[in-house]
Amino acid sequence: MKNTKYLNKIINDDCIKILDEISENSIDLVITSPPYDNLRSYKGYKFEFEKIAKLLFKVVKPGGVVVWVVGDATINGSETGTSFKQALFFQSTGFNLHDTMIFKKQNPIPQIYRKRYSNEFEYMFVFSKGVVKTHNPIMVNTLHAGLKLGSTTYKNYSRHDQKRSKLANPVKNKKIKGNIWQYVVGKKKEDQEAKSHSAPFPCQLAEDHILSWSKKGDVVLDPMCGSGTTCRMAKILNRNFIGIEISKEYAKSTIKRLKNLEKDQKKLFEDY
Repeated sequence: MKNTKYLNKIINDDCIKILDEISENSIDLVITSPPYDNLRSYKGYKFEFEKIAKLLFKVVKPGGVVVWVVGDATINGSETGTSFKQALFFQSTGFNLHDTMIFKKQNPIPQIYRKRYSNEFEYMFVFSKGVVKTHNPIMVNTLHAGLKLGSTTYKNYSRHDQKRSKLANPVKNKKIKGNIWQYVVGKKKEDQEAKSHSAPFPCQLAEDHILSWSKKGDVVLDPMCGSGTTCRMAKILNRNFIGIEISKEYAKSTIKRLKNLEKDQKKLFEDY
């Protein structure tokens, strides 16, 4: 196993420095939310996006995935479009834009915009290094399970555009979840542990992506790990993790959060 000195640790350092040291083609999954459009204060730290994107392409394995959770600021009445610019740059490094997903907030912070609708979502760009190697789709219940909803008429172009009817099969009980994922933000107990951070994403969001794009024993990286949500969920789901955080305050908070998780897990086994 490569990168053993960083494995299952939180590193308080510049992610560019650490990413440069991490071995090529050694990371299975990256989940992170960068400090986009200067909406968060990182005490003088400069966010060098292009360097980070290039280094992520270096460290991710062929078939690996990067989940990039990002939004856009509105300045002088216009959205910056930073998220799309970043997505295009990721493509220029060699990544595929595998999916453009939406993180919809069920309880968004009330906002007052003149002549604008309130923003209630962020993008979750899913980039892949080549063809995605691991995909465990989340399944959800179907609305009309077991019903036959009528026949489907279609053109058979191989037989002189002859129209034919095909009886519909019964609707299956499950279907693959869509790419708009809704979450309550900051209300659950496990999410409140991260309240010291200015913009944590829900534990369930990290869990859903980890389950979707990795398997047990894989290495999950968060190069701007903030409150440590990605690392926490990777540990719970039996993945290895590497967390990098420039802020000493956030790094200490994440380490404390992981230690509390270990205590809770130990107590659970003792009670069992």
